[in-house]
Amino acid sequence: VSECALLREWFGFHAADAAEVRMFRGGALQALPEEHFSRLVALREEFQQSRPQASALPRVSTAARDASGALKSKHLALQTARALAEAISSQDEEKLRSSVAQALELGLQNSTVEEAECLLRRLTSEQDLATAMQGDDEEALQVAIAVAMEHGAEAAKIEEADRAASRMAAERELAVAVQTGIEASLSQAIAT
Repeated sequence: VSECALLREWFGFHAADAAEVRMFRGGALQALPEEHFSRLVALREEFQQSRPQASALPRVSTAARDASGALKSKHLALQTARALAEAISSQDEEKLRSSVAQALELGLQNSTVEEAECLLRRLTSEQDLATAMQGDDEEALQVAIAVAMEHGAEAAKIEEADRAASRMAAERELAVAVQTGIEASLSQAIAT
């Protein structure tokens, strides 16, 4: 009995004679017959003399016993995966950003997260490409074309950007030619 941790803990909170011993007979609890009661009293006296030291059972942490935490994280991972799949199918950049951030925060690394990251880079590079096409900086447009090609932007958008870059280059060359022509005419006029 002294080796049983559960009994030692029980003894720490209850007196040794606090347990009532009864007999189960005929579907009901009954008092112990006299012949067994005298043996019970003898065992209680023996136990009082060699009573084990009361102690508490070692406790398992509530976090270890709480399976709901693991279930919550699995549920959150499933929700994040669904949000990623929805954002990928809709190609919504804001949804992609938030769901990828949430997936990375949860530590998810799978093909869906990688696909979402690639799609996000592609959408961002296509948006940067469109912005560069509206500007007048040929070098920025060339960089945006290279980045868009690297991230797998749509071929039609890259071709359109190439045409815009060619147009910018032609305009720049024309401006240089006009400027050079004006300078040549001015030089000739000054010389005469």
